[in-house]
Amino acid sequence: MRIDPAEEVVKKKELDEQNKLKIQKVTRIVALVVAFISTFFSSLKYYFYSERPHSTIRIYRTPFKKGRGFLWNLKRRFLMEKLYNPIGVGLLLLLAGIIAIGIAKFGLVFGALVLGMAVVLPSVYCIVAYPRFGIIVLIVVAYLLFYLGRLGIEGPMGVVADAIRALLILGTLWRLRRNHDWEILKGPVSIIILIWIGYNILQIGNPSAVSRLAWVYTIRSVAIVMFSYFVFVYNIRSIKYVRLIFKVWLGLSLYAALYGIKQEYIGFSAVEDAYLHSDPEIAGLLFIAGHWRKFSIFSDPVAFAYNMSMAATFCIALMAGKFPGWKK
Repeated sequence: MRIDPAEEVVKKKELDEQNKLKIQKVTRIVALVVAFISTFFSSLKYYFYSERPHSTIRIYRTPFKKGRGFLWNLKRRFLMEKLYNPIGVGLLLLLAGIIAIGIAKFGLVFGALVLGMAVVLPSVYCIVAYPRFGIIVLIVVAYLLFYLGRLGIEGPMGVVADAIRALLILGTLWRLRRNHDWEILKGPVSIIILIWIGYNILQIGNPSAVSRLAWVYTIRSVAIVMFSYFVFVYNIRSIKYVRLIFKVWLGLSLYAALYGIKQEYIGFSAVEDAYLHSDPEIAGLLFIAGHWRKFSIFSDPVAFAYNMSMAATFCIALMAGKFPGWKK
C-alpha cells in the first residue's frame, strides 16, 4: 500500500490543531480552577484568620477619616496598610476574576500579557527609584540582547536597552532635583558632554540635513548614551558597588565563554544554524577555511573576541592582587 506524502502532511496538521485546542482547553480549565481556589482561600483568610488575636497578618477595617482628604485616605489604604483591608481583598478578588475570565476567553496570550505586566511594571519602578538596580539590569540586558533575539523572542530588543537608559536618566534627574545636587553638571568633562549633546540636538534645524529620521537615530545612539555618563558618575559611589558590577560582568563573561565552547565542541543550536544559513553573506563572513567562527551570545565573532579579551586581561590583573588562592 502506497501512502501519499501529502496526506501525511494534512493529517499531521490536523493533529497539531487538535493538540493546540486540547492545550487551550486545559489551560482555561486550570486558570478557572486556580482563580476559584485563590478566591476561596483569600475569603477564608479575610473572614476567619484575620480575626485571631495572634495572627501574623492584620486586616485593617478602619473607615475613611473625614477631613483628611481623599488622596490621603488612598495613601493610607495602599501604602500604609498595604491593601490589608476590605478594599484590598475586594481588589485582589476582582483581579483574580478578571485574569481567570481573560485566560478562559483569550487563551495563553492574555496570560502571557498579565505575566509581562506583572514583571514590567515593578521593573520600571525599581529602575527609576533605585538606579543602582537599573545599572545592573542594563548590563545584563546588554549582554543577553542578541542571545534573546536568537531564541525567538520577537520585538525591538535594542529599544528595550534604550528605554532602560531613559528610565535611568529620569531616575537620576529626579534624585538630583530632590537632593539639589547639581555639582555633577559643573565639572569640565560634564560641560564638554553637555555641549556635545546640545550640538547634536541643534542639528534638527540643520537646513543641509538629508533626513530627519537620521537625526533621530543619531540622538538615540549618541545623546542617550552620553547621558549615561551622568547616571554612572552619580550612582556608582562605593567600592562595594563597583565590586558588584565587576562580579556581574565577569559572571556574564564566563557564561559567554562557556557558551562559545559549547558552540565549538557540541555545535550550534537549531535556531543558530538556521540563522547561519539564512543569508549567503553571513556564511561568507563566518565560514572561513572550512571552519565556522563562533559568536557565543553576541552579535558577531568580533564582539565576542573583544569581550573575552577584556575579561581575560582583567582576570590576569586580578591574579596579582591579594586574594585567597581559591579565588585566584
